[in-house]
Amino acid sequence: MTWLAALRAHPADRPLNAAPINPDWIIAGQPSARCAGHGQDGRYSTAVWDCTAGTFRWHYGHEETICILEGEALVTGPDGVDRRLGAGDVAIFAAGAWFRWHVPDYVRKFAIFDRHVPLRSLVGEVAVRVGRKVMRRAA
Repeated sequence: MTWLAALRAHPADRPLNAAPINPDWIIAGQPSARCAGHGQDGRYSTAVWDCTAGTFRWHYGHEETICILEGEALVTGPDGVDRRLGAGDVAIFAAGAWFRWHVPDYVRKFAIFDRHVPLRSLVGEVAVRVGRKVMRRAA
């Protein structure tokens, strides 16, 4: 995917497909989610996601930057602080974090996922590989 293609793609151009929320994460209601991916370049990917009313926990496997396109959500972070996100608001969620989402009626967001490997993980992986190589040579 080229950046030009990404810039020319409009969030409304792709139909959204069912993307059920893990039932173990649902706290209240029957939220129904949908998603449409727009592309990726190896490190970044983008998607549009929407959800109907409900309350659920959400785990972020990758760092995610979002912009609310429509509707609103009350998001509670690990610090216990509630933040209202509405149309035009931008938020960044750290990889590995859990957040609680409460969607009163409906929310639609554009998301950018950063699949980078954190430096601390990269350093740890390099140390493990070097250690294995040393052990093989010593054997």
